[in-house]
Amino acid sequence: MWLRLYPETVWDRKLRRHPVSYRWMWIVLLCLASESPERGRLLLKDGLPISVEDVADAAYLQVDEVQGAIEAFLSQGMLVEDDGALVIAKWDDRQYQYDSTSTERTRKWRQKRKSSEQYTCDVTGTSRERHGNVTGTVQITDYREQILTPNGVSKGATVPLAPDRERPGNRIPPCPHKKIVEAWNEVMSPLGIPRVKDVTENRKRAMTREWAKQREKLKTLEDFKAFFGYLANDCSKAITGGKWFGFDWLFEKPENFSKALEGNYDNRRG
Repeated sequence: MWLRLYPETVWDRKLRRHPVSYRWMWIVLLCLASESPERGRLLLKDGLPISVEDVADAAYLQVDEVQGAIEAFLSQGMLVEDDGALVIAKWDDRQYQYDSTSTERTRKWRQKRKSSEQYTCDVTGTSRERHGNVTGTVQITDYREQILTPNGVSKGATVPLAPDRERPGNRIPPCPHKKIVEAWNEVMSPLGIPRVKDVTENRKRAMTREWAKQREKLKTLEDFKAFFGYLANDCSKAITGGKWFGFDWLFEKPENFSKALEGNYDNRRG
């Protein structure tokens, strides 16, 4: 399914008044409306409206933030409510169907592009000069990770598609930022380590980074709480021996988190 995204969206005054996360959510709403059984109306299936939780899952945002964005879009007339469902305003004006000639041309083009899961390539130009003529069959064995965030796309390194690795499109559960902070405060406060009071955007990004790695023993909220418990009990000498240790120290830099996870501050290390 496709949709039209116009260049002037970048300069739209209504959108520019909103936080970056709201602008990203508007794009998500357009995508959801496009793949809806009734295009323009936000439905999971016929007669079943998409919920705020569904949108939050698709946008990888917190439910309260999504609710705030929806209310703002409704107040500006960008969204309307109709019979219990959200509808993109002026959808038909902006997302009109192709004419029959164009549709047929697109269909033929797609048929022409269809092939097996393997692709044949001919290396030309500089590569040909270096390696000679190379014509062969190339299987897709890796991909470049792209993490969509409220601030845009973060490109990671090329990662092999190992059998036990989730392929792109398999969703990782949204990071429960507030629950992680609550677990931290519950475990660390008795040791005199400062409580986290504000769940800032920087802290959210840091938590999301570690959550998204989905390590073997660090995939769920309970896993994170157990990790904090390990630090509080088995690393107590190190983390209470000065004022250096805290939530921001642990999460701000990936290497700090990794060192703590690998046992560098374990009491048994002396």
